[in-house]
Amino acid sequence: MKNKKILLSILSIILCFSSFSQTSINVRQADAKFTLSATRSSGFGSEEYKFYVQNNTGEEYKMEIRVTLNLACVGEKSFTLGINKIVYLPPNGKFDAFSDDWVHTFFYDVKRDKNCLLKDGDAVTLFKGMSYTISNVINLTQQKAAAAKKKDEDKLKAEADKKKKEDEAKAKADVEKKKREEEALARTAADAKKKETEAKVAADKKKTDEAAKAKTTESSKTASKSTATTTTSSGSSSSTSKSSTSNASKASVAKEDEANRKAEAKQKAEEERQKEIEAEKERQKAEQALLDKKQADYNQWKTNAQNEKNASDAASFGAFAIVATLLGEWIYNENMGQYDPAFSFKRNQKKVQFGLGIDFGYSMSLFPMLYESKISTVSGGRTVNTNDIQEKNPLIINFDPMIRMGVENNNFGGFAYVGAKIGTSPILDGSQFSFNYGARIYAGAKGIKAYFDYGSGSRSFKKSPSDVEDNGSGESSHSFSKLEYGIKITSHPEDDLKRSHFYLGIISEKLSFEKPNKFLDPISGTLNNSIESSTISGYSFQWNKEHTFKLFMNFYPEFVYTGAVNTGSGPLNSAFKTTTTGTFFELGFVRSVNWW
Repeated sequence: MKNKKILLSILSIILCFSSFSQTSINVRQADAKFTLSATRSSGFGSEEYKFYVQNNTGEEYKMEIRVTLNLACVGEKSFTLGINKIVYLPPNGKFDAFSDDWVHTFFYDVKRDKNCLLKDGDAVTLFKGMSYTISNVINLTQQKAAAAKKKDEDKLKAEADKKKKEDEAKAKADVEKKKREEEALARTAADAKKKETEAKVAADKKKTDEAAKAKTTESSKTASKSTATTTTSSGSSSSTSKSSTSNASKASVAKEDEANRKAEAKQKAEEERQKEIEAEKERQKAEQALLDKKQADYNQWKTNAQNEKNASDAASFGAFAIVATLLGEWIYNENMGQYDPAFSFKRNQKKVQFGLGIDFGYSMSLFPMLYESKISTVSGGRTVNTNDIQEKNPLIINFDPMIRMGVENNNFGGFAYVGAKIGTSPILDGSQFSFNYGARIYAGAKGIKAYFDYGSGSRSFKKSPSDVEDNGSGESSHSFSKLEYGIKITSHPEDDLKRSHFYLGIISEKLSFEKPNKFLDPISGTLNNSIESSTISGYSFQWNKEHTFKLFMNFYPEFVYTGAVNTGSGPLNSAFKTTTTGTFFELGFVRSVNWW
């Protein structure tokens, strides 16, 4: 914040837009939750307007505020507050004109516009009145609470669904097991009943045979009695004893037959159980054979697919190298460094000189981003799906054009710039499109000056999977605003023809996001849904040899991981337990063409 105020102050002095008087504007308040205030400053043929918004609540908001100024000599001028056309208010915080908004300046000529300028005490003013509208007010605190509540509800529902499926699967398994047991018992009972029937038939047959045999024996005895004349009592006693012995023998045989039937039934049940065990082993063996075949087929597919991808990557790299070489020969050709001396900077001229510059060439970006991984593989013959959020650092080669326009003399200068980066990875699995604009000012002695640079823009990085088993994707889109300050050293400042400028600076940058883009909070190690990151520090180096080349490097040692992460993307990868920030690195060598 302090550095931005210093930058704006120096810019105001250099460009003669300094404000000698500042007046508060009476603003009608439209919403008690927010207090809008405004000031106007006049001096040196210009009038500057600054706007502030105070959040009177303990909740977080973002909104759009459209301001319309009614100005004498100029007419109505409408604009939306905020560098990104959004007014962001932290709890009890403030939207500040110095750090969060553009400078709204309007120019006039005292002589030319004397008939339409309004008197303001001893001075003049353009201001006749203002109006504003507040729209698209979003309570971020309530929005985050609702999102957190929905996430919890979704989690509870998912857990309930999972438990229900597990219970249903367990119940189904129990039913099938009980059915198998009942079928085995039924088979055993049927076999036992069959044996019992067969034993009963055999026993009845044996009983019939014994009865027939006994009848035959009785007939023989009757015949014997009719032939004999006397019977002794001792012979009668002997016959009674034999009959008792025969009955005992029959009972013993029946008991032995019952024991035999039970033993046979038990043996039969054991044989059935062994058959079921053998059948289950055969089933498992057949299932394992199918799983082994599925795994072998998948391994072969994976090998072929990876070989095809490697060949495709090699072809892509070859095509990229050819195109990059051809374009590079056109950019960095033998005319590099040749120019008309009439267009060089004239050190002996005390007046301010207007300059125009164009840079174009190659740069490299190494960017940390969040990647949604969706792995589908086969392990042990069974399909396995895993989702998680991984860290990726795509290397992108960019075509990097920029145009600059500004003024300079021996002791101060400044220029506005606009540029872009359009790039791809050497194997075409990543891309970048970035757009940036801003202004740089510097002041001091001929050989060394202090410089300040305020820039803004947007970045978009994309990453496709490099693994044939991965169906995931990565994308990071965000806006940024940065303040850069440091020293500028000019070698051979007395030389009119070619000068070299060396910039050594410190970068202070903030990112802003729109859903579903998030960033990994370096402190908590969790994904953050905020629309703005904390300040990120970096370092800058630049060597600009006029009319020849510009070598530059931007290095952020602790840049936040960012990316579009949707619900259901899975947990953070274990790698994030040891690292919560990445490295953002930009290196470029471009051709520089200048006209003074």
